[in-house]
Amino acid sequence: MVQERVQFTLAAKNDLSLSTESKEFEDVKTFFSQISSENPPKKPTAPDYSSRQGEIDGAIWSNKISRMGLVPVCIILAGVTLIMEVNLCCTVFLLLLTIVGYAEDAVKTVQKKFDDEDLIYENALKRYNDYLSEQIDPKIIFDRLNKTEGVVSRSSYTNLGIRPKVDEITKPCYIYGPYLEPQDFLSAFGFISKRIDSDGPGRGAHYYRVIDYGPTKGIYFREYEMMVIHFAENHIMIYKCVFDILELTKIKEQTFEFSYNHVVGIRIFGDDSGKDLSSGVALTGSKRLEISLTSGEKVGILINATAKMGEEDFVIGGEHILFENANRAMVKIRKVLRVKSGN
Repeated sequence: MVQERVQFTLAAKNDLSLSTESKEFEDVKTFFSQISSENPPKKPTAPDYSSRQGEIDGAIWSNKISRMGLVPVCIILAGVTLIMEVNLCCTVFLLLLTIVGYAEDAVKTVQKKFDDEDLIYENALKRYNDYLSEQIDPKIIFDRLNKTEGVVSRSSYTNLGIRPKVDEITKPCYIYGPYLEPQDFLSAFGFISKRIDSDGPGRGAHYYRVIDYGPTKGIYFREYEMMVIHFAENHIMIYKCVFDILELTKIKEQTFEFSYNHVVGIRIFGDDSGKDLSSGVALTGSKRLEISLTSGEKVGILINATAKMGEEDFVIGGEHILFENANRAMVKIRKVLRVKSGN
């Protein structure tokens, strides 16, 4: 059963950049519409300039024309010296000129090879830089994630039935992580077709984007799970949902409420056991933030993961941003828990 997506309400003035009529929306849509993993140009390797002098020296002495040509020249010059009684100095001078001539030909040949290599490298570097300049920086995704905090926050107050500041002892904290659809990972490895938005403002855009080059290498998702944690006088209240950062729609809303003294602990931990997503693709190296309760229940959120097929890995893009955000939230939660426990 497919859950109906609910549109977030954009109320505040600072929400305008999130609307479907904003430039930011168009940039995010373009980011998820671009296909960057279909044989993108790789950054070319520069020629090894340090070895060129050695190559020139080697070419001079290994040049076949030089080796073969100097033998008859030496014989001819030796004969001329004996028959015509030419001064030996003149003979040596002519011999040196001949050697220089052959050496110059060898150097020209090698230099032409160097020039061809430089031209190929410069053209490849230009294609690579032109390609990069056409791509949208994935940083825009995390900028948009930060901006959505206010929008999701309003939704959390409504769903939890609380009032900002009035029913809270401090500001809420926000944690978000990628919402992983197995279909997206399987299509990233080429097993099945990609999910493509078929209607609405995001029509035509994909639900993930693979960047397999440079410092931003990774898989970037349109859908994220956000957890908003509110601190009341005697209890913690949590709102969770899965939302689409492009169209700002939400699904899978959940709420939790429990007393401070029911919290056993909070942690960020890694799980290397792996989860099979079928078709030979496994989810490995996941990191989660988790709140454990005395009842045995756990409330948490996935922060990061790696998809692995054979020897090939795909890492969640922006993993350091996701981890830093989760770590800040964990520090705040621990501070509140310590105050409430009297420690």
